[in-house]
Amino acid sequence: DISSVGYKGFRSDWHKRHLALRDSLKASPWIESYGSMPAQDETRISDYLRTLVGAPQLMKAQMAAMRLGCRGCHVIDGIGGEEGPDLTLVGHKTVADFPISGTLSASYDTPAEWHKAHFRDPVGVVAGSTMPSQDFSARDIELLTLFALSKRPKELPREYWTKDRIRATYIESDKRTFATDGESLFSAFCSGCHGQRGEGRTYGNRPATFPAIGNPDFLTIASDQQLRKTVHEGRPGRGMPSWGTKEGGLRPAEMDSIVTFMRSLEPKPPSFSEVQTRKADKNLGGAVYARECAVCHGARGEGTLLGSPLATTDNRVTKDNHAAYTVLANGVPKSSMGAYSYLSANEISSVLDFMRSMPLTTAKRQTWQIGTGDAVRGKTTFDHACAGCHGDAGKGNIAPAIGSPSFLSSADDNFILATIVRGRTGTVMQHFGSANIGLRQLDASDVLDVTAYLRSLSPLFASSPKGGSAQ
Repeated sequence: DISSVGYKGFRSDWHKRHLALRDSLKASPWIESYGSMPAQDETRISDYLRTLVGAPQLMKAQMAAMRLGCRGCHVIDGIGGEEGPDLTLVGHKTVADFPISGTLSASYDTPAEWHKAHFRDPVGVVAGSTMPSQDFSARDIELLTLFALSKRPKELPREYWTKDRIRATYIESDKRTFATDGESLFSAFCSGCHGQRGEGRTYGNRPATFPAIGNPDFLTIASDQQLRKTVHEGRPGRGMPSWGTKEGGLRPAEMDSIVTFMRSLEPKPPSFSEVQTRKADKNLGGAVYARECAVCHGARGEGTLLGSPLATTDNRVTKDNHAAYTVLANGVPKSSMGAYSYLSANEISSVLDFMRSMPLTTAKRQTWQIGTGDAVRGKTTFDHACAGCHGDAGKGNIAPAIGSPSFLSSADDNFILATIVRGRTGTVMQHFGSANIGLRQLDASDVLDVTAYLRSLSPLFASSPKGGSAQ
């Protein structure tokens, strides 16, 4: 029985001893299957064993609070966001301490009843609650209620302290009480708003849509620097904490781990050899080109103010399949040409074939330069196509506040240009490089104009580098 081994303690060389037992007890079936394991797995198992302190339900409750992202909005034991109340001592509260003012307002005999009702429908219990209405399972509600009730620390004489508390207080005082790998940190601090895989969320009682930061259209154009800056500085006024500067925030290595995890969500492109095995379909290639490429590079590859010409005598992209594949699969650094890693092998093979078939243009790729936009024209276009979701002057509405200084300081022009052109597949952010119901398709000049307008909204960052490397 190892259900209390974290409290009782265990030898650090447990794995080595098990291997020795296996070799000395070859006739015992239960040990024959025991084998070697990577060092990181041995470390992970040791970390797990330390959590087994004879309170399995409470441990599951603590894990549920981490998994469901409670710390993204609540301070717990000194660490977490500040959108909601501090939960460190919530277990001490009585029924009389809890607000009851919503449409489901009723008398609750115990704190547990109030917590369960609040987890099911926050606004129904507390009118005006800023807690998003979650789709918690019945099991999650039970675990979260247990977790809330357990938050009632009490000072005891040190002779009654458990070993893990002594270790945490005096020996490993700087060690976190939660897992610090990127996936666990993302789950604990980000998933409550952005979803477990960064898919984005919309809550009935919150007007704003939380961005889909795990969306391939986002990850393929967002740089690691932009992701780190956003995690570090947050979004002032939008509910996202400044995790790198706030008290009870995250450490630099932890923020780096979150960025690394987010990068792992980016789809891996099909290999070049896989693309080569696919038979090209010109109709499919033409459709992919029209949807993904034409707004920047022109309907016939002639180039635009936003993208370089492709069908030229000096352009290796239409001559060298591997070079063209590399551009599509990996994008072009420091440009608005992000990766199209989510295209299938059939789509890549077909669009490359379509590009090779385009008639040559007189334009020269090597002399091409990105155009500049007009902020006055951009405001008109923004008000028509963007303000309905992003708010007047980009102040935010159901979509992010893209006119805020915090956004404009982290997002360069290349990111903004690519976002307008590509949209966010699977979200309400439309693909403005193609025609949409109710909104006209934006051309290269429109996209440059809107970008210029957004940049003009924050004079502090109006001189931000424009980027614009050849695509």
